[in-house]
Amino acid sequence: MNPARLGYHPRAPAATRETRHPMANEVTVVTPDQRNLAVVEVTTRLVACNGGGGALGHPLTYYEIRPDGTANCNYCDKKFVLAGRTGEAHG
Repeated sequence: MNPARLGYHPRAPAATRETRHPMANEVTVVTPDQRNLAVVEVTTRLVACNGGGGALGHPLTYYEIRPDGTANCNYCDKKFVLAGRTGEAHG
């Protein structure tokens, strides 16, 4: 298991999933409009991915943005990039 995967709660009501995560008060959740995007720019260090939800989605999983400013979903390979980190040179 990827250490960036923090877990999910499949029985939690959809409205409370984002606020009950023990590691952060704010989380970015993939929306249906972002389902087909390979890269999603986020503003929080904790992201939640469900593949865009619905029949084409996957279980809700949480990922912490790594020090390099990115995180990847283990299910759909969607890449999350922390806003302001795109295009920066890392050395």
